[in-house]
Amino acid sequence: MTADFAPLLLDLLRLPGVAGNETPVAERLRQAWEEVVDAQNLDPLGNLIAVRHGSGSSPRPKIMVAAHMDSVGFRVRGIVDSFLQIAQVGRFDERVLPGEPVTVHGTRALPGLIVAPPRSCLPESLEGGVVPTRHLLVDLGLPAREVRRIVQPGDVVSFARAPLILEESVVVGHSLDNRASLAAITVCLESLADGQHTWDIFAAATVQEETTAIGALAAAESLGPTAAIVLDVTYGYGYAEPAHASFPLGGGPTNAWSPEIHPEIYREIDAAAERSGIPVTREVLPEETGTDARGLLLAKTGVPLGVLSIPLRYMHNPGEVVLLSDIERTGMLLAEFITGLDDGFLARLGMD
Repeated sequence: MTADFAPLLLDLLRLPGVAGNETPVAERLRQAWEEVVDAQNLDPLGNLIAVRHGSGSSPRPKIMVAAHMDSVGFRVRGIVDSFLQIAQVGRFDERVLPGEPVTVHGTRALPGLIVAPPRSCLPESLEGGVVPTRHLLVDLGLPAREVRRIVQPGDVVSFARAPLILEESVVVGHSLDNRASLAAITVCLESLADGQHTWDIFAAATVQEETTAIGALAAAESLGPTAAIVLDVTYGYGYAEPAHASFPLGGGPTNAWSPEIHPEIYREIDAAAERSGIPVTREVLPEETGTDARGLLLAKTGVPLGVLSIPLRYMHNPGEVVLLSDIERTGMLLAEFITGLDDGFLARLGMD
């Protein structure tokens, strides 16, 4: 299975998809899902919604599986001579930005480099510290007149570092949050292609999670799902990471436990993990999960949901890191969970 989804994941990591501009990702996913779903469509906000019908009697309950397509990035906020001033879309670590290659999406795509002005040109208060994004620039290597002909304030700027695989199973990329979860949904849909599931499956590749979660809210308002599983990433353990707040790569996904989570869905995920022998770890989140769950909970009367997360190192950096095996396990666990959905589970949700 790993060999099947890795090329798709690398394709997704090569695509721009800054929040509000996710169409290239949606089009690649549409191709990948064509053979394993019954229908697909793009809604007015740009969410890709795919349905795979269940075998139960109509009207069937609906399980929505959601993962966001968008990534953090920038927009041009001004042009000074031949250099671009930028503003963040989403939040990320400013320490790693100088020297990072980017693509500026003007009237045509332009390669560029994030640069920091000389220390002597920065405010004294920044001496020796991290240079905030508002003081960084993008150098396109073009004359000022050419820059202004192609670029204008508001244009999107995306990370351009190429993805790579370290050894055989460690993937590095700038938008594994959350393209890793889109790959996991693909694993799930492919594993269910020859099997049976009672409920209808609605796979939602959502927009704008990094800024508002409005995509998940709109999709849930439209679909009216009976229940939902949100797939995202969580903090993977690395050097000097606190063990109580991060999770080991290679240990499988986490099952979130927070006020946003429906207890029956949490328990059913654990039961599916036990049936399948897939390792899963409880992730305690005392408040919100920081995922598309916040959008789903606001839809109509709210959607009972669970959250599965893939451990990822260096979150919101241009070089995020995950294991292919964790992606695969997440997709297979999701498929096992969906296979187990029946009328008895509906009754436990209090929705029979």
